[in-house]
Amino acid sequence: MKEKSGLIWANLLQLGENMWNDRKTVEVSRFDERVWEHVTGRMSGIGMNMLVIDLAEGMEYPSHPELAIKGSWTPQKMKRELSRLRALGIEPVPKLNFSTCHDVWLKEYARMVSTPEYYRVVSDLIRDTCRIFGNPRFFHIGMDEETYRVQRAFDYVVCRNGDLWYQDLDFYRREVEKNGARAMMWSDQAWSEPPFAEKVSKRIVQNNWYYWNDVPRVEPQSLLPRPPDEKKTDDAMHEWSHVQQLRAFRELDAAGFDQMPCATNWNNRENMAQVADYSMKHISPERLLGFLFTPWEFTFSGEQYVKKHNELLDLAGDVIKRIKSLT
Repeated sequence: MKEKSGLIWANLLQLGENMWNDRKTVEVSRFDERVWEHVTGRMSGIGMNMLVIDLAEGMEYPSHPELAIKGSWTPQKMKRELSRLRALGIEPVPKLNFSTCHDVWLKEYARMVSTPEYYRVVSDLIRDTCRIFGNPRFFHIGMDEETYRVQRAFDYVVCRNGDLWYQDLDFYRREVEKNGARAMMWSDQAWSEPPFAEKVSKRIVQNNWYYWNDVPRVEPQSLLPRPPDEKKTDDAMHEWSHVQQLRAFRELDAAGFDQMPCATNWNNRENMAQVADYSMKHISPERLLGFLFTPWEFTFSGEQYVKKHNELLDLAGDVIKRIKSLT
């Protein structure tokens, strides 16, 4: 249920970067603390109240120091930063992406998916992270883009199918809940898997994402029901129809999931406002926890990175003001 204090306005920033391609891993962190401090300072000023931190190899894990690279934050440094964020009125939320498309940060364990050793390591990492974050309210587990189409340029492709994907998802959820947090996840699987709503726990907050600036054009199609005999070939499932993505907001709501829709300025400036408007219209108020925005840009120094982060904050500030004026 939504907090009485109102909507969550979250940003997602990357501390690590080894989660995008197994041919381009880095051994020395390029993270820039000055950019981080600039962005988080502005977040507080425009009314954003949550930061989802994409950790990956960006933090040292006490139980698995072998996953760190040069420049990874120590637990002590992370705890100091978490205190600074909370003093700004920003709730920090950890994110470890366990999708096989984004788990290069796990190093050798990324090639042990769904084995007893893998489960042991994942359990250790979730426990370590929750302890460092001091009993976080939420814990993002990723789970997006686990398809061959997205991984086809990788050296090592892994895609869990059928019940195995759902079983591993529920393992992550149980480990998160065992440590006192509530799981959040990307909703990609809901686009093409009708059993999703039946097999996924309603305790997991859904971060369905839509990154395009065509909501007004696609919305009428998304309001039409799915054909009862709709069947997806493998190729069609990987096309990720805009209609399916947008429709998922309503279908997840109808199934009883709490949601924090995700939008971005990654490839256009209109998306964040369009997704916010669509969500306010089609998601039940009691199940709309808030919004998650992200520039999908690394937290590096350099004009192109800072410009993208500042643009997102400008757009987020406008959305926050407008939505607050309507509620």
